[in-house]
Amino acid sequence: MAKDEKWGIANIYSSFNNTIITVTDITGAETISQWSGNGPRSPGPGAQATIRALARAGIKIGKIEDITPIPHDGTGRPGGKRGRRV
Repeated sequence: MAKDEKWGIANIYSSFNNTIITVTDITGAETISQWSGNGPRSPGPGAQATIRALARAGIKIGKIEDITPIPHDGTGRPGGKRGRRV
């Protein structure tokens, strides 16, 4: 008896206070499920703990890709080019 396998994409947004998981279909157009868990319920950063929890639940993980934006310039010191004038 073959299992009815379904493919989807799990988008994980993890901040210091909250972790939001959205599961969509392959195209990303239709949301299948969305849930949130606030607070550190498990040790470690939220995204890694979420991936471990999905693997423990029996979900097969095909590919993991980190698309976290990396700041490349940041803010400069206040005061401009000549420094702070007193």
